[in-house]
Parts: sequence; structure tokens; C-alpha cells
Amino acid sequence: MTDITPDALREALQFLIRSDMPDEPKRMLIEVIMESLAQRQAAVAMRDTATKTHPAWQPTEIELATTLLQGRVAKSWQDADEGVTRLVRELHRNAEDVRAKAMELGFGVAVDYRLAKLISIKPEDA
Repeated sequence: MTDITPDALREALQFLIRSDMPDEPKRMLIEVIMESLAQRQAAVAMRDTATKTHPAWQPTEIELATTLLQGRVAKSWQDADEGVTRLVRELHRNAEDVRAKAMELGFGVAVDYRLAKLISIKPEDA
């Protein structure tokens, strides 16, 4: 049932409204179709919002992030946050998106002090 499009639901709704079905089942079916249509439209709206909130990364953005994060290891929580904030300003993206991309690119230690601290602990120190 997930492959039913909003247009197909609207068409079914119009057919149902014009039908000679008894009132009570007709009302119930109209309500179910309208609820399904509303849910599908909400899902589409959420997907569109997510795309606008986190647009695809451009090669130039990835290059800039790589340049700024290469060889960097956060020395404190503040240092990690400052690195993220700098990228947020330069790339005009939100912090969550920048952090996620940095992790994906393998620069987690530059934007997450917890990770930086973990790799700084050597086996002989433990």
C-alpha cells in the first residue's frame, strides 16, 4: 500500500464522494482516505524540508572542510566547537551537518573531543 500516490488517493476520494454508497460506510472511507492523504503529504513535506536543511555537499565544500580539518586534533571541547563553528561560518551550514560530514570524511577527532581523547590514550598508558 506504500506505492499509492497522493494523486491516486485524490482520485479515489473523488470517486467515493460521487458514489451512491450508504452514508455511514462512505463517511468512514472518506475519513480513512483523507487521513492517508494527509500522512503522505506530511511525509513528502518532511522529506523536502530535510533536503533543504541538509543540501548535498558540493566538491568545493568538501575540499574546504578537508583543508581546514586535515591533521587537526581537538585539544578540548571548546577547541572542537571552535573548529565546527569556523566551518559553519565558512560553509553556511548548520553545526550538526558539519559535524556529520567531518565524521564521514574521517575527521572526527577534529570536531569531537571525546574521540580525540580516545585516540590519545595509548595501550601502554591503559
